[in-house]
Amino acid sequence: MPSPIAHGSLVFVADALLGQDKPRDIRKPIIWAMLLFASVAPDFDIALNWISSGEPFAGHGSYSHSLLLAPLFGVLFVCAMKIVWREAKPGRVFAIGTGLYAAHVLMDLVTHDSRGVALLWPIIPDRIASPIGIFTGVNHSDWSRFDLHLITLITETLFAALIFGITKYITGIRRGYKAHA
Repeated sequence: MPSPIAHGSLVFVADALLGQDKPRDIRKPIIWAMLLFASVAPDFDIALNWISSGEPFAGHGSYSHSLLLAPLFGVLFVCAMKIVWREAKPGRVFAIGTGLYAAHVLMDLVTHDSRGVALLWPIIPDRIASPIGIFTGVNHSDWSRFDLHLITLITETLFAALIFGITKYITGIRRGYKAHA
């Protein structure tokens, strides 16, 4: 599964999608923290597994990695965001919260040599693994594999830089378009 570096990089896109009217006061870092939370939310199964069984990664990638949970998370995300930013557009915030959750699940799905994710839990509780691997992923079972962790760090940092660059390029085009309009 990708690390929080790859998942967290989607915050750049989500922030841009929130639009230009977002708060620029103390609420801005709170909103960023909420976006970051949304991008890693499916991984909170690690904490729940640790509490319930003492083995944090035993069931990782199962029930919380379902695309069917993404809209439910989106609704909760709108409720939380409205507490911080009352003027937020609910439809846009719902789409962003749902999208971040779903993107996390899909990124975990396309991790090389993974055991898969429970993509459609609870309807289909079985794990589904993609034959296409884009991310190297973190090897939770063997922390001594420094070489694999270094590859993950490098590839995910490059992925984050790519996402940041694309986001800056697109927002720059949008700003230029609005200036000419």
